[in-house]
Amino acid sequence: MLSLTLCVNINQLTKVYHIGHLLEDVKVRFKKDTKIDIFSINIDAKENDLQNIPRWLAGILEESGMVEIQVQDMSVDLLRALSRERIAGSDQLSALKPDFYVRLNAYIESRKDAEREKLSISMQDLVLLRLGKIIHLARSAPLNPDLEQKLTYEEKTLFQLIHKASSDFKEHVLGGKQ
Repeated sequence: MLSLTLCVNINQLTKVYHIGHLLEDVKVRFKKDTKIDIFSINIDAKENDLQNIPRWLAGILEESGMVEIQVQDMSVDLLRALSRERIAGSDQLSALKPDFYVRLNAYIESRKDAEREKLSISMQDLVLLRLGKIIHLARSAPLNPDLEQKLTYEEKTLFQLIHKASSDFKEHVLGGKQ
């Protein structure tokens, strides 16, 4: 029952933040003169103009060969996060931005096969390191404000679910003799 609840909550949360990510503006360079007036979005750009447009629209225009998205290189952020996590020790979490995984997954998705594979492996290493630490911390104490600031959206949900399941388990097995 817990695994089903965990998957549904984290899956729903991830979808919501992915939608939010798609609604954010991203900088694009236009490859040719472009004039668009759709869904209250007006674009009048010349070749090589730089503009901010919603990410969802930028993706469509990029597929059509009309723009080049100016992406932030998340590979550096990933390697820094992995390094900080290793240095932090077994019972300390380093801080990640709340939308780190959403941005990182979008970045990895946009990369070519070899680079995508390398980034995916590094992301797995980071997730496994943080997962172990979150499980350890969540089973012993509720989420505090200091720790909450270090967690991503998905990790906060995971922490709360593990803490509740751990507390319920101890209550049931120990019968209130904690």
